[in-house]
Amino acid sequence: MRNRWGVLAILFFVRLTMAFQFQSVAAVAPLLEKTFGVGLADIGLLIGLYFTPGVFLALPGGAIGARFGDKATALAALALMMSGSMTMALTDGWSSQIAGRLVAGIGGVLLSVQLTKMTTDWFAGKEIATAMGIVINSWPAGIALSLLTLPAIGTAGGAPAVFFAVCAVVAAGIVLISFTGRPQRAEQWRRRPLASIGRR
Repeated sequence: MRNRWGVLAILFFVRLTMAFQFQSVAAVAPLLEKTFGVGLADIGLLIGLYFTPGVFLALPGGAIGARFGDKATALAALALMMSGSMTMALTDGWSSQIAGRLVAGIGGVLLSVQLTKMTTDWFAGKEIATAMGIVINSWPAGIALSLLTLPAIGTAGGAPAVFFAVCAVVAAGIVLISFTGRPQRAEQWRRRPLASIGRR
């Protein structure tokens, strides 16, 4: 896809999946407490673990994207997010829930860095403020969607159904982001020879 506003819609949805996954634990906290026999402090730990990998990956995340490409890194990040939620859906141990949450968090941190980079690549000048504003608002949209849908899903199908629902949303993000191409502006900079930079 070459239409930048279409790509922006895709980036909006893909970032929404990250917020949807992040809020999935808080949205069904009472259900998780009952299912795994844990307390509120344990639920708080599980929520916070999602962003813990950011302490180590926020800075190298950009270098990883530069090395392997924005789209490939975003797809890998989404795959990690899905793997983490799948682990939480298919296992019944609390330690497995923690491990799955950490894996999902690694993907979420990498995805956040790459989506910001991809937005700046597609938009320039005055449009960047509008584009960034739209992408940033995907976070509260994902939180709201999670709170509206996951409690009902958890009540009907239990904790595994919640995390399977997260997997479905992330899978939709994988499909959509695969349609994005390289922005023309980024291609021009990539092809521009170093000798074209003036001495001044």
